[in-house]
Amino acid sequence: MGLCGSKPSKGVPLAADSSAPKSNNKTTSKKSTGRPIDVTQSHHTLSPREAARVAAEQRNAKLEAANAKSELSQKLAHERAKSRKTHVMEIAQK
Repeated sequence: MGLCGSKPSKGVPLAADSSAPKSNNKTTSKKSTGRPIDVTQSHHTLSPREAARVAAEQRNAKLEAANAKSELSQKLAHERAKSRKTHVMEIAQK
């Protein structure tokens, strides 16, 4: 009912043991410098929507150029032209 002699006594903590905030005097440096910005790229930036539209137009033009050479695509274009002509004629008659 007294004190246990096997336990070490915990005294009053000293001022040196306290966790005082340390000053951060270290200077940080960048790890990488990156790439320089291209002058032409910075002047001709497009919005994402506009860039997607331009890319879609380029893909479409490329596909049309490839398809224009085939025989089947020429037949299909001829049929489309016929149906357009008939549609225009029907509108003109009304």
